[in-house]
Amino acid sequence: MTIIHKMRKICGTFIYSPRDLVRYLESPFSSWMGRYHLEHPGSLVPDELSEDAELIIKTGEVHEQSILERFRGTYSDLREISRDGDSVADVREAIQRRYAIIYQAKLEAGEFAGYADFVILDESADRYQIWDAKLARSPKPYYAIQLCCYSELFAEMTGEPMPEKFGLILGADANGISERVEFRTEDFIHYYRNLKKCFLEMQAAFDGNFDRRPIPDPRADHGRWQTHADRYLDEKDHLVRVAGISAGQIKKLDEAGIGTLTALAETGVSSIVKMPSTTLGKLVHQARLQKETRELRQADKNATARFDILP
Repeated sequence: MTIIHKMRKICGTFIYSPRDLVRYLESPFSSWMGRYHLEHPGSLVPDELSEDAELIIKTGEVHEQSILERFRGTYSDLREISRDGDSVADVREAIQRRYAIIYQAKLEAGEFAGYADFVILDESADRYQIWDAKLARSPKPYYAIQLCCYSELFAEMTGEPMPEKFGLILGADANGISERVEFRTEDFIHYYRNLKKCFLEMQAAFDGNFDRRPIPDPRADHGRWQTHADRYLDEKDHLVRVAGISAGQIKKLDEAGIGTLTALAETGVSSIVKMPSTTLGKLVHQARLQKETRELRQADKNATARFDILP
């Protein structure tokens, strides 16, 4: 069964998982909120998992179990690690005995710990590789982050060489065939380590001050903190709420002292450094339409949005 492993606090020490790095990659805001929620249980209410998210989790578990069943029928020296007892010691023993496949290996080192789906021995090189079961039909960039983390944990915990490769067992196609995709660890490890460094810096600087929360990217998936992200942007009247605005344009407007949607809608400024006047005019016009729509809907939530038909 898939083990959902996430940030936890043990005797005052925080232990992070590979999934926490992925969450930080997707949304530093969500990562920060998760830390706050752990430090102050009950003070914030995260969103409930959607039915789609729950279905994906359940379907992913079925996919992982189908792969395990295939391995059981193929390999006589497959070791399944139980969560009962000393699972770390069991993993080390399985590695020493060179089992072909180790399922749900608990890996831990330093501030990170997690459960790898499959640790598979490449017998030709006598080196282990980390493999993950993923329901997707094609690889996603964040998969490499998780697998780099598991590979690093494996090497640090066991004293074995860093796995040269890691892989994915993807969801079955229309013919019921699951594709296996392999990658070189060296191609991703430097990006992973830089991401990990930034993540740990944010955790070290965490002080629980809401005014210093990361600004949520309106285009990001904030997971179970999506409602809080939307509320944050609305309360701040943030420029990211202006439809079509870019991060570079927000920075230029901020430098010119225009920091909110309302300020942009009401500005009399006709030029901004390094921004074409036509671009500024379009942004101001868009902000005005949105501001007028917001004011109309304060009186009537079903009011029609203000718009102009462009020639």
